Amino acid sequence: METNQELPKISEAEWEVMNTLWESSPLSAHEIIENLNHKDWNPKTVKTMLFRLEKKGAISHESERREYLYFPLVEKKEYVKTEGQSFIKKLFNGATAPMMAHFIKNQKMTKEELQEIRKLIDQLEEQS
Repeated sequence: METNQELPKISEAEWEVMNTLWESSPLSAHEIIENLNHKDWNPKTVKTMLFRLEKKGAISHESERREYLYFPLVEKKEYVKTEGQSFIKKLFNGATAPMMAHFIKNQKMTKEELQEIRKLIDQLEEQS
């Protein structure tokens, strides 16, 4: 899917199905249900989500024998980018620094995570 094209809106539950397909695809409905067994969802619920995701244009399928194999039509990185931008715009008026400050102050972070953030800032400063 082109990056300038609007991505289909997906629910939190549909996000779980998409994550399964992003991790490995193509997958049959049965394989997707197996991968989501920790959710304790009814198989019909998962099949309904697959139908909805396909109708929205987020996934498609190919037929193999008597089974549909599903695969994503959009990349996870595009969803993460779009959802991240929407989140920053909605909660922080589009400003990245207040968002970062909020998370650094309010989330318990390990030393390793803080070092990773410092390293990323250093790399960004070098590029500027």
